[in-house]
Amino acid sequence: MRDVGLTFPIYFAMPNSGDALVTIATTLDPSDDDWRRASAIVCQVIERKAGSGRLQERELACAVANAGALNVAAVTVE
Repeated sequence: MRDVGLTFPIYFAMPNSGDALVTIATTLDPSDDDWRRASAIVCQVIERKAGSGRLQERELACAVANAGALNVAAVTVE
């Protein structure tokens, strides 16, 4: 991500049930374009590591008490 100028942190959570392979989030509030680029990079990395074929991201609503904006997406098999 640093190679393309994206320097905000990304966090991963791997659920033990449901359709998502991983949920990604950041505690910062990047632009929509930067978040889309970061999500695409995460999908590409997981595709290569898991050998899963094309993945897609689905934006999720997220609210955290006493916190700023939090961007979250679930990565699922297309």
